Amino acid sequence: SRRTMGSGPHKLPAGRRHFKCAGELAGISGVLTDRLTEPATLDTFLLPGRTPRATEWIPILRIAADREGAAALAASLADALREGTASPEDIILNPGPGATLQDVLDGNLGLLVLHAADLPARLPLGLVSEIVLERRDPRTVSVVASAPPTPLRELPASSGVICPSDREAALLRALHPELAVAPGSGEGLGPSAVDGALRRVGQGEADAVLLPAWIWALHRSPGLGAEALPRTVWIPRPGEGGTAVVSAISDTVAASAIEALIHPSTRGEVMSELSFLESVDPRPGVTVLSTGLSYGTGLRLWGLLLDPEGRRAVRVDRTGYVAAPEPLGWELAADTVSRSAGVLA
Repeated sequence: SRRTMGSGPHKLPAGRRHFKCAGELAGISGVLTDRLTEPATLDTFLLPGRTPRATEWIPILRIAADREGAAALAASLADALREGTASPEDIILNPGPGATLQDVLDGNLGLLVLHAADLPARLPLGLVSEIVLERRDPRTVSVVASAPPTPLRELPASSGVICPSDREAALLRALHPELAVAPGSGEGLGPSAVDGALRRVGQGEADAVLLPAWIWALHRSPGLGAEALPRTVWIPRPGEGGTAVVSAISDTVAASAIEALIHPSTRGEVMSELSFLESVDPRPGVTVLSTGLSYGTGLRLWGLLLDPEGRRAVRVDRTGYVAAPEPLGWELAADTVSRSAGVLA
């Protein structure tokens, strides 16, 4: 379920503002306080659990990331909100681990930030989501222990490649059957897993690791080089590199706060990918991939179904419009299922 944005100004005093933030990407925490003296009109969140008085209001927005890997996205969102002309003036950015959708339902959080690739296909009743900010580079990169990097296609046969998930493993088997999925694959994209994989490549325990480009940008390591792989061949996960925010459906203030942060082409790309994912019913073990590329008002969407061994695949693409991403995803899903003929979906 998605939101039709609205705005609702609230009359508040305004005054001196102070922001203090401590921590690293994987655990950012911040505290904001405000002593308010002069009347002003702002869109705002009220600090949960505090009873506002007529002479002292505390405008506050509580943001959290659902997991460590989304903390950088939450930080970007907080920065964008602070820079906006109609944004809340005070922000608390909570540490990522431990925040859940239930916290939003209970009113303990204003916004929960998720990597769009981790957005649930179905949100609990009472919650809505939106795609905001320009997406980070969703391409896949092959990271090796050389600079400039040795292209993936030039690695010797049987070279071991670390694949964080089934997606990378299935694509590697389909596109480069001469290479091997390295031991220790499948550990995900958490900060410690990524750092460990890069360390193994640097020490020669593996020949390469496949990562989303935006994740590599956060973990660049001396002595390692990365080759960007073609996005329409190495198709990313639906929503890769996008920022999703979840809020309560009744929270019109949240809608107003993030309305100005929507990046239309990013929203079109990501929403078409997620709509495709929601509409395909794959057989167990089948990997579902999609990527949208916008061009002006147009949008082209690619979809791919892969069996775990990379031996069977259904690849389909279709064009549509940035302003109508969901129908494009639904139509491509119908094409994909039809062409699969019951083999993969």
